[in-house]
Amino acid sequence: NGETRGLAGSYETSGQILGALRSNALYGRPDDYQETLASRTRALTADQMDAAARAAIDPARFVWVVVGDASVVQPQLEALGLPVEVRQPE
Repeated sequence: NGETRGLAGSYETSGQILGALRSNALYGRPDDYQETLASRTRALTADQMDAAARAAIDPARFVWVVVGDASVVQPQLEALGLPVEVRQPE
């Protein structure tokens, strides 16, 4: 809801409108892309959003930065079976 409610404010200036039109041309979107975006977004199901996220995001490429007491945090992270690299502040 927050994303769709904020759409109107995204097209307040001529520069923002021009940017939207250029994006449409660049990505091959229809001219009514912005006009129909809110209704298309609201029509998505949780399963559709999950499938899209899984197709677009590769968790193997994530880099996690965890800050805390290494004596507490490191054993918890190692229990996940992921590589752990400890850095000291410079």
